Amino acid sequence: MAIRRRRRLPRVEERQRATRRQLVIAARRLFARRGVVEVPVEEIADAAGVGKGTVYLYFSDRDALLGIALEDCLEEMERWIAARILDEPTADRARRMTYAYLDFFRRRQDVMRLLLQARGLIVLQPGRQRALRRPIQRHLSFLEARLCDRGRAPRASARGLAVLILGAALGIVSMSAISGSRDRVWRSDLERSIADCAQAMAKRLSVRA
Repeated sequence: MAIRRRRRLPRVEERQRATRRQLVIAARRLFARRGVVEVPVEEIADAAGVGKGTVYLYFSDRDALLGIALEDCLEEMERWIAARILDEPTADRARRMTYAYLDFFRRRQDVMRLLLQARGLIVLQPGRQRALRRPIQRHLSFLEARLCDRGRAPRASARGLAVLILGAALGIVSMSAISGSRDRVWRSDLERSIADCAQAMAKRLSVRA
C-alpha cells in the first residue's frame, strides 16, 4: 500500500505560522504576568521579536490577540482533560474531571490568571467582550461532550455540571493562592467536597437520561 506523505508547507507559510505562534506565546506570558489591561501591543511585539506593525498583520487589534491567547489556553486545558478522562460512567468521569482541573490550575497558574482576567472582563464589559465569551462557551461545550455517555449527544442539563466543575476548580485554586493557606488537610477536604458534589450531580443527570 502506498504511503501518503504529509504535504510540506511552503517556507513563507511556515514562517508566518511561527511568527503568529510567537506572538500568541508572548501575549499569554505577558497578560498572565502583568495583566491584560497593562500590556500594550508594542511590548508584546518586542517580546516576540517583531515590530509593532507585524502584530496587525495577524490580529486586528489587541482584543483579538487576547481572544486568541485565551483560546490557546483553553485548548491546552482540553488536551490535559482529554488525556485523563476514561471510558467510565458519567459520575466517575465528573469526579475525575474535577480533580484534573484542580491539578491543572495548581500546575499552570499562568493559565489560571489569564482565565480569571478574561472572566472578569466578560462580566464587567459583556457587550465588548464577545470574542472572549465565545471560546469559553466552546470550552463548556467540550466539557459537556466529555461528561455525557459515549454515543449520546450532549444534553443541555450537562451545562450546569460543566460550569460547576470549571468554576469551582478555578475558584478554589485561585482563592487558595490569595489566602496563602498551607493547610493541606483543609484543602483536600474542600476539593473532595467539590468532587463529591460533581459526582452526585452527574448521577442525577444519568438517572434523568
